[in-house]
Amino acid sequence: MDETDIYFELKTAFERAADPKKAAAMAAYMRNRFAFYGIPTPERKAIYKDLLKEQRKTGRVDWAILDRCWEDEHREFQYFVTDHLYELRKSLTFEDMPRLEKYARTRQWWDSVDLLNRVVAAVALTDRRMDGLMLA
Repeated sequence: MDETDIYFELKTAFERAADPKKAAAMAAYMRNRFAFYGIPTPERKAIYKDLLKEQRKTGRVDWAILDRCWEDEHREFQYFVTDHLYELRKSLTFEDMPRLEKYARTRQWWDSVDLLNRVVAAVALTDRRMDGLMLA
């Protein structure tokens, strides 16, 4: 399955689970910086649980899928990206940091930066080159 298929599979599932009232409340909580489908975390994670399990088996981060999802205006897609990265954190290396930095610097807000921090920390625990990068 290519990134377009996965993106549209997620989009369809998110649209089916959408709750406009919750979406409005979620957007208001985030000071209306982002659009939401209004899917609570447990429901959202259940939507892509099998997809993450499948991706984890490959042990490979599919940056094309993640880039496509990150660009979507709905915050649930950025949460999918951070959850995906966290699941595959052991597969990430120092060389992946520019991609993670790109995510941290776009569509940024405290929630995404906090989630990405967990991913970066996993790499920092195993690669001493991260010390200088973190200080920079």
